[in-house]
Amino acid sequence: MFSLARHILSYTILICTIYNDVVTTQLLFHKYKILYSRKVDNAKTTVSYEGVRDSGANTVRIRNIEVEMPFKQETSSFAEISEGGYGEDEIIQRPKRDTKKTNTTERVISAVDSNSLKFVDGDEQDINQTIVNSNISLRINSTDPETYTPAAKSGMVSVINTGLISKTTYDKLERTVRYMTYVTQIIAVVLVCFNIIVFSRHTMRSPTSSYLIAVNISQIFTIVSGSFLTIAGFIFGDKAFFSYNYLFIGLYISNYFTVATRRCTFVLTCLVAAERFLAVAFPLKSKHFKLVRKPILFIVTIAVLSFIFHIFSVLKYDIIPFQVGISNETFWKFQFTKRFLENKANMESWSIASKIIFVYIQLIGCLILNIGIVIALKRHRMNRLRLNSSEDVSKVAQEKQTTVTILVSTFVFVLLALPVNTSSVVANLNRINYGINTKNHYLFYFLMHIGGWFELLSDCTNFMFYIALSSRFRKTFAQVICRCFSTPLERTESIDYNSTRTCQYGLSVVSQSSH
Repeated sequence: MFSLARHILSYTILICTIYNDVVTTQLLFHKYKILYSRKVDNAKTTVSYEGVRDSGANTVRIRNIEVEMPFKQETSSFAEISEGGYGEDEIIQRPKRDTKKTNTTERVISAVDSNSLKFVDGDEQDINQTIVNSNISLRINSTDPETYTPAAKSGMVSVINTGLISKTTYDKLERTVRYMTYVTQIIAVVLVCFNIIVFSRHTMRSPTSSYLIAVNISQIFTIVSGSFLTIAGFIFGDKAFFSYNYLFIGLYISNYFTVATRRCTFVLTCLVAAERFLAVAFPLKSKHFKLVRKPILFIVTIAVLSFIFHIFSVLKYDIIPFQVGISNETFWKFQFTKRFLENKANMESWSIASKIIFVYIQLIGCLILNIGIVIALKRHRMNRLRLNSSEDVSKVAQEKQTTVTILVSTFVFVLLALPVNTSSVVANLNRINYGINTKNHYLFYFLMHIGGWFELLSDCTNFMFYIALSSRFRKTFAQVICRCFSTPLERTESIDYNSTRTCQYGLSVVSQSSH
């Protein structure tokens, strides 16, 4: 089994590498436009850069540099390529104009390890405003960070403002989704804890409950770790994006731990569907499968593999300090690691492989297994009709009820996970028109936010389906609630009563067997 898994992983990484090369070729001469503006003495300078990234020649070609300067003041602005601290810098433009004038030129910049196109003015004081476009990171540098905004002057509009959703609309929608997320997180934590408590009861013990406990533990880790970044944002306020602790939480918890646990949930949900399929399709042989006999082994293996496979997330960035102004106050920012720059193609292929293995295959697998469960249930129903059996045996009826509950909950889980993952697929296939800093920049971010809320909502719906469809879950949950609100004396009496009923039931069975 492990040999087969190793071969599948090798071929998947190979396919992802080929796919990444094809996408890179498609973006070889993708045009991008960079606009920024700055106010100086109640006037404004607007600079427009339009160019192409020539990946084959390892250069960045900047063309059509237009500078509008409607004020009489000598300035010194230029663009340079920043190559991670070990590349050459070349001045592109140093305009000195007394009146409004437009200058157009074309230059080629050496970019052996180019990763950021940086605009410098005056003291080169960095506000670390990073925008990614066609694998190029644009960093705007200014002593007055609030004056740098996407330019919209003389008919020029930033590309990200030309999509289906404007920034104003996006801000309103994002604020609404954010508040919805806060409320849903609190509700989800409570309901997931109920699931764990109920499935941990002795009366609910089974291979299915073991997998469901693991799913709910993974979900609660995802919810709690995902809320850390929000809490840190409230604590650090406006300086959050330049705080080491906030960036540390973002890199190691939000970008690594949360993603690993969420994708672990996908795999475990697929295993739940697989276990139910085996139990329904092969009722006599299912107990001999390792998936049913050793659930703990599979759960631990999946968790370890998920955290190992997503380690590339923390290998991609470093958190480095920088200083602003004469105060020598230290701020922090992300920077690509040397390891990532040297192995960029492999790391990106690794990232694509993780999505395919831990997300897309699992979601498709859940749908296929659910179809198999429906077919198996229909076949069993036809068999009972042929045997003229009008009633199910109690144990068989309970198994059927459990199967239907798992079927519905996993189907809704997959359905609610589709929006955010479909958006991610579209962004990978159409990087020019959809994704970060493209025409539909704000549409992409809105779908990511609402898709994340849908995934969070699926953590709540599981409890609702368990309560509505499983009588055993309802009964056990009621016992847990009654036990929480009962006095110690009432608990003792309840235990004695249940023990007496059990003994009486056992004696009656023995008496009937003796006759």
